[in-house]
Amino acid sequence: MKNTFYENAILSISGWRGIFALSGDEQDASPEISHDAEIFAFLGAKAFCRLLGEGKKILVARDSRPTGKAICTSILKALYDNQDAEFLDVASVCEVVSYGRNFDGFIYVSASHNPIGHNGIKFGLNSGGVLDEENSKKLIKIFGEFMEDEEEVANAEKKLSEISFSELERFYNGVAENKEKSKNFYRNFIKEVIWNTCEKERQNDLEEQLRAFIKNNKIKIVCDFNGSSRGKSIDKSFIEDFGIEFISVNEYKIVHEIIPEGDNLKICANKIEEVASSQGITFGYVPDCDGDRGNVVFYNDVTKKAEIIDAQTVFALCVYSELLYCKKFFPDRKTAVVVNDATSMGCEKIAEMWDASLFRSEVGEANVVGLAEDLRKKGYAVRISGEGSNGGNITYPSCVRDPLATIFSILKLLMFSQKNLSRCIGDLPKYLTTGVSDPMAKIQIGDLEHSVLKGNYQRVFLEKWKSDKGFFEDLGIYSFKAFTSNGKIERDITNEDFSVSDTVGFKIIFYDHSGCKKAFIWMRGSRTEKVFRVMCDVEGDKPDIHDELLQIHREMIEAACSLR
Repeated sequence: MKNTFYENAILSISGWRGIFALSGDEQDASPEISHDAEIFAFLGAKAFCRLLGEGKKILVARDSRPTGKAICTSILKALYDNQDAEFLDVASVCEVVSYGRNFDGFIYVSASHNPIGHNGIKFGLNSGGVLDEENSKKLIKIFGEFMEDEEEVANAEKKLSEISFSELERFYNGVAENKEKSKNFYRNFIKEVIWNTCEKERQNDLEEQLRAFIKNNKIKIVCDFNGSSRGKSIDKSFIEDFGIEFISVNEYKIVHEIIPEGDNLKICANKIEEVASSQGITFGYVPDCDGDRGNVVFYNDVTKKAEIIDAQTVFALCVYSELLYCKKFFPDRKTAVVVNDATSMGCEKIAEMWDASLFRSEVGEANVVGLAEDLRKKGYAVRISGEGSNGGNITYPSCVRDPLATIFSILKLLMFSQKNLSRCIGDLPKYLTTGVSDPMAKIQIGDLEHSVLKGNYQRVFLEKWKSDKGFFEDLGIYSFKAFTSNGKIERDITNEDFSVSDTVGFKIIFYDHSGCKKAFIWMRGSRTEKVFRVMCDVEGDKPDIHDELLQIHREMIEAACSLR
């Protein structure tokens, strides 16, 4: 018998995702899942056990989505005989991957920023991040074999029905103690991330400097948890320990869309305006459900308004801050920054300011982290990496984005630059970039194969380039190069068939009359949602250029879709 849930799920290096809500409605906040979804979760856990080998310690946790409890129940039934398995229940992914270094592997139930009816499963080893591409492919292969094996499916159904929820008490009874151990480990680990040292004396010295700065500047931080798993993490106590006034809302209930962008930041903005004063510095953050994103809102003491900082700018601020920090305390290191192919070129300018190299990978946290690790082996100090298009930053030795790393990166920037946040933003290179939640950032391509689409796109683009040269020159564009990003490798395919980029990242970089990068257009099918993403990045602060280039990009994709 076919498993309908399995047939519709997305399995990728970024995690396994699907609409777990029983109704199939992505906005359904009910906790029930289907029997097919239970089997999916059970056999996913069994496949991970097979990948790890016998007798391995496994950590299990989830974000705060309604379906998470049911999914974890199926996973815990699969691990019922594993006496070394631990359960954290609701915990942020940042906490899980740090504490998970004490285990052989972890299973984390989450769909990150996706709508509330979605959910998914992430798997990782004790390296501090999700599975790399090689192990992810191995796991998906094992899982596929299990799902097609009638005996494995029958055994899953038997175990799911035989093991009652009460028999899982040993997992739930240990949650409080496990959470305390996890929080303590995470608290110590995030200090190492913030200060780039595990030396307690050095950490204490820098923390005292920061506390003095905070006291003198009366800093307040607002968090709209939106029911995120971070509401049950260390955020409040950790931030307050530095003498910061911490104000939170929606600690335990999801009240708006999960992705922390656009209108979903307005509750935080309103609270900031309510509590801000002219004598201090006030800013805030909004995490997503698994707690790795933390997009930022700040109080502008000139306009007297709370202003939303877009995801690309948040990441750019952190890159600027961490490179400044490296230059100040580690001036002799050969420094690099790693970003994905959809990150604004503004980060390249920032890297140049601090004499750092910048490298790009395909979209996907595992790709960024993997490339950063490769560069460290070549002698680079990669202090910061990340996906500007998604918000947040991965600060070494962490292997995931973390809002606390973002918040303290901003605090360090304010302290060492002696500027307010408005001036720090003003000092960044000016670029306009399509936001992930912008309606223009998604386009329908139907069932057209991506390789065919990109081959067709090449024909359409080259014809446009040839016949409408004046259009591009009016935008300050005189030449181009095409690139594809596959895993950890970005390469020039200007003189190749664009179809070689197939399902991976593809972009065209445009250059001005002097050969300097002016803009890029980008496209890629999502590996976690059934959407095709597009974007544009343009130097300067003229929205009409960005909008015109993005519109032409979309029109060329639509024209490419019509060629059969």
